[in-house]
Amino acid sequence: MKKHLLFLLLFASLCGMAQSTKSKPNFIRNQVNVNAFMEYYGNSTRCFGISGNYGINNWIETGACFGVFALNIYNDNTKAINYKLNAKAHIVNVFAPSFYAIDPYLVARMGGLSVFGDSAPRTMFTYNVGGGIALNFSRHFGLF
Repeated sequence: MKKHLLFLLLFASLCGMAQSTKSKPNFIRNQVNVNAFMEYYGNSTRCFGISGNYGINNWIETGACFGVFALNIYNDNTKAINYKLNAKAHIVNVFAPSFYAIDPYLVARMGGLSVFGDSAPRTMFTYNVGGGIALNFSRHFGLF
């Protein structure tokens, strides 16, 4: 009898979770997401930028980012412009599309970096793959 009751409670809770995630509107698909970011690389290199993404389905966003670096490579006044295309996959939304306050994600970016200033100007191809966790305080504001 206890096993049947446990199975019934487990089944009812899974059905309730499925109903609650399906009834909530998705916060990624067909949404535009604008991010301002600041990145640090070591003690003296920092990047300020902006990115924009568009949700193509329940868990993938694609877009572009643009940033300005203040570099200290040769102890001179070197600046750089970073421009990339990116794709971001929200891991939790693969299994249950809904809004989550804690949102782990994977991101892949590729593009260019143009360096100019006192050093010899040059442009190079860049790419990176990484991940992170977004802390969403509401559907419209979060930190990542």
